[in-house]
Amino acid sequence: MRFVLEFLISFMFLAAGAYTITTVARIIFRSRDGHAINTAAIEERLARLEATVEGLSVETNRVVEGHRFLTQLMGDRQGQQPGRITTGTANGRGEEKPG
Repeated sequence: MRFVLEFLISFMFLAAGAYTITTVARIIFRSRDGHAINTAAIEERLARLEATVEGLSVETNRVVEGHRFLTQLMGDRQGQQPGRITTGTANGRGEEKPG
């Protein structure tokens, strides 16, 4: 069984290496044949990708902050009586109201 597993892993590495070499060779020969690589299109695509990743990062941070807030709120409520919510008042004293 171990021999089969080692053979499959070796085969996958060889296949990945062959694919990588073929892709690099294709890019090099394509640029030599006069089919210039359109760098402007690539840069535009990378800029869009960067903007998308930045937007996802902002939204992920927003969700994480909301989760952190709710976790803290739930943790604070565990020490109180069930069914009671403590609210703050203008003078800083807590006031219990039925929940």
